[in-house]
Amino acid sequence: MKKKKAFTLVELIVAMAVTLILFASIGLAFYFVVASNNNALESSAMNIKVRTVREYVLANKEDIDVNYELQYNEETKALTDVQTGKEIISDSEYIKVTFLEENSALVCNIEYKETTTRKDLEKLSFVVKVA
Repeated sequence: MKKKKAFTLVELIVAMAVTLILFASIGLAFYFVVASNNNALESSAMNIKVRTVREYVLANKEDIDVNYELQYNEETKALTDVQTGKEIISDSEYIKVTFLEENSALVCNIEYKETTTRKDLEKLSFVVKVA
């Protein structure tokens, strides 16, 4: 009797398991690449927004003192200059701007979330003007 040339059930199951592991690892690698790219884009966008706030503060430094207020609205996700009503940035995750006096200099502190996935806040401080 001739032996038939075909795959056994065990060989078929092993081949399917190897293929499943291979496709799962490729899918997971693709997911991590996309997530990394998304975080890089969010971080870049937030850095541009923080730079915009910094440039706005430095451009208006003559009008700014310790009591100056830039307010973040949770609903609209926008940062607004309370004194002028001008919206400085929009569609921002979280940003808080405070002013204080240190060693006869007015210092601006900006706290912000760099990406939506990070829970901790990034901080940027810079001197606005020296008295």
